[in-house]
Parts: sequence; C-alpha cells; structure tokens
Amino acid sequence: MSAKEVKEKWGEALFDSKKFKEGSYDIKSKMAYSIMMDKTLIGKSIEDIREIFGPQEGFYFIDTYPAYIIQRGKNRSEETWQLVFRMSNKYTVRDIIMHKNCCEKKTPKL
Repeated sequence: MSAKEVKEKWGEALFDSKKFKEGSYDIKSKMAYSIMMDKTLIGKSIEDIREIFGPQEGFYFIDTYPAYIIQRGKNRSEETWQLVFRMSNKYTVRDIIMHKNCCEKKTPKL
C-alpha cells in the first residue's frame, strides 16, 4: 500500500515515539503516514528502530525486518496491517512499507 493510500485509509498524525510505544492500534495507524514519509529513518539500524518504536509485534519474512501492527483483524477474514522496516544487507533501514499480513477469503459454498 502506498503512503498516499495509508493517509487516505487511516488519516495523518505526527509521529510521537512515546505515544506510538504506548498507543492503541488506532493511534499507531494515524501515525503510519508520517512514519512512512520520514526520510530520517532511512539508514537507521535495527537497534535504533527498536529503541524508537519499541519491541516489534509483527513479522515480515525474517526477524531482521522490524514490523509493527497498526490494525489487527478480529478474526482470519478481517484485515491485519503492519508497518515494515525493510533492511539493507548492512542491517540499516532501506525503506518503509505497509504490508497486509492476513486474510483468508471466504469461498462461497456451492
């Protein structure tokens, strides 16, 4: 999902590290756009990201990509979204993406 789509879906609020760490998914989702647009995060280490955002609760392919849930579905058919910090081969942030981490489509019974 693009940053523009993130802004349209959840709105926009300035990033605040303390509020993000302690906040609900509603608070985190509103900060997602400003996080994705924050070019100062590019080049940060995994340790820097974990210090800024707290312990990760999402998962994106491997543990070295810090991922933070910003919307959690109540069941397997509802969407779960996570903010992912993809890392370079030097383990520094190369980009920040929004990733859908869920959902099983219900197949209609015939």
